[in-house]
Amino acid sequence: MSINRTQEKLSDIREVLNVFPQKRRKKISQSVVSKMDETQQRLFDLFNMESFL
Repeated sequence: MSINRTQEKLSDIREVLNVFPQKRRKKISQSVVSKMDETQQRLFDLFNMESFL
């Protein structure tokens, strides 16, 4: 895979922060990653990107 294609695949991976309201003015947040195709998932795993979330 070319460097340009790799960069394109990686740049399409998004982190999404879900914020849920709770009682007593406290909020719970959850960090998730957007849906990825097989190539993106392999790159995500290869570069251990989960450690950056």
